[in-house]
Amino acid sequence: MLQDNGANNSSMIYLDTKNGDVLAYVGSIDYFNTAIKGQNDMVRRPRQTGSSIKPLIYALALEKLPLTLDTPIYDIPFKI
Repeated sequence: MLQDNGANNSSMIYLDTKNGDVLAYVGSIDYFNTAIKGQNDMVRRPRQTGSSIKPLIYALALEKLPLTLDTPIYDIPFKI
């Protein structure tokens, strides 16, 4: 499945959403494979969230701000 989509490595962390306990942790698909840099822990590597965080931002805005269907929401950088 990974190769079918052009990927050669994968990682995963599985958490208990009630208490935050780590139930499973896989940092690389093959630790000993140097061709894919298997010893790099991909769970801990920093990466951008991209658009995946937008629904959370929009939900918070809809909850906290007086917004209507006509209110523009600008997609610009900001600091918290």
